[in-house]
Amino acid sequence: MAGLDAHAVRRMVNASKANEKQIIFIRHGQSVANSSGHLSEEEPLNPRWWDSPITAKGQMQASSWAGVAPSWDVDEVWCSPLCRAMETACRIFERVDVPIRVSPFAREGWWHCTENQGRLL
Repeated sequence: MAGLDAHAVRRMVNASKANEKQIIFIRHGQSVANSSGHLSEEEPLNPRWWDSPITAKGQMQASSWAGVAPSWDVDEVWCSPLCRAMETACRIFERVDVPIRVSPFAREGWWHCTENQGRLL
């Protein structure tokens, strides 16, 4: 572009970034369903797959992010109401004073799968 130097472009980009929000997507830690090697569709009525929690390995995976999460400077955290997502979010942001908002809109899109249907308590 004529009349627009690299410094002017850099200033415009930096100015627009100051008003932008960053979105970070994090998948839950390994779940019991993930580690089993089975698909929930193979045994759709087996309660083992309903709202499958995270394994010990999944807990370690989630906790491994807790040290760097404060540097992300997040304003809020959104997660699925499934226990594997909530536990993962709590472990990652345990050292950050940030609200964790639970929303059904953050759930996986395969709602027909038993592992995504949640528990009736």
